[in-house]
Amino acid sequence: MTKYLLTLLVVTSLFACQRNNISSKSNTSKREKEEKSDAADALDAWSWTRTFPDGIYQTDKFTEAFADKQRQVATPRTPQNIPNWRALGPKNIGGRTLCLAFHPTNPDIMWIGSASGGLWKTTTGGIGQTAWERVTTGFPVLGVSAIAVSSDAQTIYVGTGEVYANRNVGTGFGIRTQRGSYGIGILKSTDGGTTWRKSLDWSTGQLRGIQKIVINPRNQNTIFAATTEGVFRSYNAGATWQNVKNTPMAVDFDMTPNDTNRLFASFGSLNDTETGIFRSIDAGNTWTKLTDNLPTTYSGKTLISISKTDPSTIFASIANVLEQIGLYKSIDAGDHWVKLNNNDVAQYQGWYSHDVAVNPENSNMIIHVGIDVSVSLNGGLSFQEVSNSNGALLGRNPVGGSEGLANYIHADIHGVYFSPHNPNSVFMVSDGGVYRTNNAHLSPSVTITALNGGLQTTQFYANFSNSQQDSAWAIGGMQDNFSAIYDGQAAWTRVIYGDGMCTAIHPTNDSIMFGSWQYLNVMRSKDKGNTFLPVVMAPQKGVAQFNGPFEIAPSNPNIMYAGTDRLLKSTDGGLNFSSRGYPVIDSINSVNTLAINPNNTNTVFLSTFPTFATTPKMFKTMDGGVSFTRMQGLPNRIITDIAYYPKDTNMIFITLGGFNSTHVFKTINGGTTWQPSDVGLPNIPTNTIIFDPLYPQFGYVGNDLGVYFTADTGRTWQAFTNPQGVNLPEACLVMHLSISPINRKLRAATHGNGVYEAALLLPQGFKTPVDTVFASATMETTNVPVKTNFYL
Repeated sequence: MTKYLLTLLVVTSLFACQRNNISSKSNTSKREKEEKSDAADALDAWSWTRTFPDGIYQTDKFTEAFADKQRQVATPRTPQNIPNWRALGPKNIGGRTLCLAFHPTNPDIMWIGSASGGLWKTTTGGIGQTAWERVTTGFPVLGVSAIAVSSDAQTIYVGTGEVYANRNVGTGFGIRTQRGSYGIGILKSTDGGTTWRKSLDWSTGQLRGIQKIVINPRNQNTIFAATTEGVFRSYNAGATWQNVKNTPMAVDFDMTPNDTNRLFASFGSLNDTETGIFRSIDAGNTWTKLTDNLPTTYSGKTLISISKTDPSTIFASIANVLEQIGLYKSIDAGDHWVKLNNNDVAQYQGWYSHDVAVNPENSNMIIHVGIDVSVSLNGGLSFQEVSNSNGALLGRNPVGGSEGLANYIHADIHGVYFSPHNPNSVFMVSDGGVYRTNNAHLSPSVTITALNGGLQTTQFYANFSNSQQDSAWAIGGMQDNFSAIYDGQAAWTRVIYGDGMCTAIHPTNDSIMFGSWQYLNVMRSKDKGNTFLPVVMAPQKGVAQFNGPFEIAPSNPNIMYAGTDRLLKSTDGGLNFSSRGYPVIDSINSVNTLAINPNNTNTVFLSTFPTFATTPKMFKTMDGGVSFTRMQGLPNRIITDIAYYPKDTNMIFITLGGFNSTHVFKTINGGTTWQPSDVGLPNIPTNTIIFDPLYPQFGYVGNDLGVYFTADTGRTWQAFTNPQGVNLPEACLVMHLSISPINRKLRAATHGNGVYEAALLLPQGFKTPVDTVFASATMETTNVPVKTNFYL
């Protein structure tokens, strides 16, 4: 997550320093680095929404919900001709990517694991506009952090779950700081990835993750896996597994190529208590911690790499949470170590993203990655930084083409890999997708190529916004990848730096649009995104959430509200926001989501996000924020979305995160009382809700599995999935639902699979003039002409 210059905002220890619109990693101040990185804040907000109040991430509920969804789709309660889903992209902006694996004989075939968008494959070496295709497994695969391919490429193992810390004592978001991808264990294919089955079944219990999978090159039936629960070993090709080193948080694993009994594993990540590099010389039966000249402990993680040409040579990249400790080298198989340098490649994310790799044919060439890429050509005696993570270009990058300067790579590099087919070809996976260099040996004159064509893995947040006049005009914010404008093309236009957050488009003039970056730093454009200028916030802006919300009043677009620990208001169309001296709403808690009455700009419902030992709450103001009334009778869960029913402003629906609770509630009396309204919905975190303004009996919710709909105003729900048609991925994290009214489409902004759209449902046999444009009432509609001539 590249840092951007900004006047530092220090609020409490929970909130990190912020980033500016102008990228400048090199100017990151010491004070900024002492705060938590924004990666940690994103993780905290994400996991707390899903684990509050007990801090437990209940993977078993997710697995049960997936099975129920499959049964529900096979035998729907209400027969419906569900329309097909269509992927809108972006196809030119790679999302967060964790790992990569090569085909053993074909250099054009590779697999990658995305952070929450599943498993992907290329047969073109990542080159081209349609280089990547998502691999369907039949299982709810979100985060893929490990892939291993057999020597004949028919057997493939995939490890799931993205986890950065072990269980801690107590409750709260400290139990598992992660990004929300449910780890279900290891999947196995024996036909090159066509069909899959479970190998290590972790579909129950808390969140667990597989960090690395290694197949013994001399015996393909022997497999090792570094996991959050320790090191596992299988002697029968994954049929059964044994935990041979049950130290928590095994992060990395490597096997000596000339002696496969000699193994190395590293343990510990975000502030774990048990850390270090361990070695086994008997195939994992016993382990010894290596201590010579190595740190006794560390708060980040360690990544290791063994030289293939000189197997006694090992490198270890060791880091604390907010800084690199150093790169270490052993030339005697781990007995003794020398610290080569303390180059701070990981910087503020030593627990999150860094790696080291040795050229398979030249042990003098080492690549050390973190925020950027450094290359050594002399065995690690010196390194040259060769990439520029600040070199991203705004505007419309071509699908499958360049994304920045010649040496640009997106920051936060999770893995670096030398191709087994060409030792000069190096691949890297980062929070911006997949990258390659073919001339790292020419350091420092290195060129880096983006390989993200068709890789639809971006992680969107709420709110995703659509034009009310143009079906091909929308904007959304993405984790680690700025904000982006959709104008009908697969190549979206990137605008505004930073982590893209909440957006909005003026309802009657779509030249006016809003984007934001973390902690409610709002930008406004009046020229269709050609330029964005900062919105002036009140001097007493207050403390905002990571994704601070703001909304335009439906009945008067000059009125806008934004939420921090108080309610900010604009009366000039978003040029300026004022808190008008109003008090803090809920102590140290900030506003998480808000909704403005469609007919009355003074009436606003809002929810607050729990901090430390507090509880989430919901409030209503009827005087534009002067006073607030707390809603009663709701579960102790985080409210993730609020929606007015189109035909009755006394009827409001809300969605809730967490597990083991009703996930949709409604009121029919303006908030005086609330009733459950989620029959048919799974017991998993639910993120968003919307009702069709033309046919309000039809409503839609998005949760951590996908989209569900109601045909009876919320009384019952079923999966919005076409058993014979084109659907969303088997499981996808739907963060926000919105409606494009011109072409009558429902749009789902997902956290890991970009944006999809499908035709809205209409009553069976109901005929209106709309039908002449949009075909039948329940079949997928044809596309109407859309504008495609926007350039930044």
